Amino acid sequence: MLAQSPRCAGATGTKTGNDRSNIRNMTTEPDPRERAEQIKALNTLQRTRGWRVLCDVMQAEIQTVMQQLASPGPVTPDDIHYKRGQLHAAISLLSLPEKLASKLESEDAFEKRVAQTKEPPHASHQ
Repeated sequence: MLAQSPRCAGATGTKTGNDRSNIRNMTTEPDPRERAEQIKALNTLQRTRGWRVLCDVMQAEIQTVMQQLASPGPVTPDDIHYKRGQLHAAISLLSLPEKLASKLESEDAFEKRVAQTKEPPHASHQ
């Protein structure tokens, strides 16, 4: 059996609200407060029952594709490439919230660092 992905292990079945504005804001550059809310929403997503169901389905699909690739019999190169694409898509979907949260955290840290390095304007002495 396929080992459970760590990114799927934390799902607990808690309910969350439907905040469509958060989804819209993820496509634009959020301010630091919005970014923190988005990170929190992504972390909350990974603890929902729906995420757990999605992880279970995708892990079953991954296992099925792996078994198909390992089974004896003729396999064309096109079949192999197609199945590799299926695996890549499933794994990418499972890691998406984690990758997006990491990206947002990196952007936040970068902006904080840039703000720290900016020197205040000096008054000219005449």
